[in-house]
Amino acid sequence: MAKYVKKGAQFIAIITNDGWWGNTSGKDQHLQYAKLRAIENRRWVARSANTGISGFINQRGDIVQQTKWWEPAALNQEINLSEEITTYTKVGDIAAYLGLAIALGGFLIIIVRKRDPRLL
Repeated sequence: MAKYVKKGAQFIAIITNDGWWGNTSGKDQHLQYAKLRAIENRRWVARSANTGISGFINQRGDIVQQTKWWEPAALNQEINLSEEITTYTKVGDIAAYLGLAIALGGFLIIIVRKRDPRLL
């Protein structure tokens, strides 16, 4: 999603068929992932799910409107377009990879010290 935002996307549109989830938590989790995309990229999300939960999510991740599961409906919402690029959009998962590298390095130091306390 961040690649599209870097290329100039001012809002996010998600069109999905959540029918294969059935009445499970999968359809709800799919909606929650859309909230994450809104927050990461500071973009409104217009979500259309033919059998799931459609709705609009603002740039802060608040669900402004949503339909009920498996219920035909039409929504209308004014949204704010944005050109702001967030740090996450710029660098992506580099922070997560850096944290993982630091954690693995610390784990390696612990293992080496347990084997020979004189090292490191």
